[in-house]
Amino acid sequence: MAFFLPSMFPIGGGSPDLVPEKPTIPQHPKKKKLQLPPAKGATEPTSSKSVKPSVNKLATRMAQKLTLRDDAWAYLKGNDKRVSELLSGKDIDADFSKFGKWMQNGLKRYGPTITKLELKNVNLTQEKVDKIRGIFRNVSTIDLSVCTFEKGALLALSRFPSLEILGIYDSLPSLNDDKVKELTQIKTLQYLFLAPAHKITEEGMSLLGQLSHLKTLGIYQSSTITEDVITSWIYDLSELECLVLTRCSSLNDPAVLELLRFTKLKSLELKQCENIHDASVCELWQNHKSLSKVLIRDCKNASEIALTKIHNNSEK
Repeated sequence: MAFFLPSMFPIGGGSPDLVPEKPTIPQHPKKKKLQLPPAKGATEPTSSKSVKPSVNKLATRMAQKLTLRDDAWAYLKGNDKRVSELLSGKDIDADFSKFGKWMQNGLKRYGPTITKLELKNVNLTQEKVDKIRGIFRNVSTIDLSVCTFEKGALLALSRFPSLEILGIYDSLPSLNDDKVKELTQIKTLQYLFLAPAHKITEEGMSLLGQLSHLKTLGIYQSSTITEDVITSWIYDLSELECLVLTRCSSLNDPAVLELLRFTKLKSLELKQCENIHDASVCELWQNHKSLSKVLIRDCKNASEIALTKIHNNSEK
């Protein structure tokens, strides 16, 4: 039997010392692996050389670099009208606890930029006023419309360090002598407007003289501004420059002539005051040295002749 062994030589012959070379495979440069950013919330490995800040720290740093335009509550900055609207109304009622924490923080942040507040339909307590003052400490003007004042609320206004202008309109109930006593503690006031004032007695009106820094006083609807009241104001309200009286039925000619003794009075407005007459108004206009503007309107006992004379020369 014959055995056939496989040949040790390549087909076609050749030397046994020659070993065929392996075919070469072209080498391509290795591609770098694509590194994706870590998934949200994933923690990155740290090394002994450096520690990367956490996501929270990065967020804090970014927040510190944000401009006002990037701040969600920046619209509150100096926005007196918008802030007043937020606090007003029976739904909020100037109660900061009814705001979410973000809004509370926004008001606290920008509260110092607010200089004027116009509150409507708010029940003010001493506690609320103190809270408002704590946030809006630079307020210089406050207008209160259709508001209710519990005991001590108006007194708390005296703790505003820069309050100069105050208007109280259509309060519920109307202002009385007790409320006036609280108001007289606001020693920084320079401008005061009360409407209506029909429940304030002569004694209460006289108490307004304690506001010695007043430059402008406006009163609407009163039957207690008499000659005696005007006389009581002469020395106490020595800085008074503008007086506006509307629908003050008790104001008569002797009371008008008492205004000659207000040496710094520059502007006088009398509207719907039915008991003043031509003679007193003309005498006041002609003889008052500092008075430069007089407006008489809808006073039924003031004749057209006198009014024309004053209006044609309303500014000396």
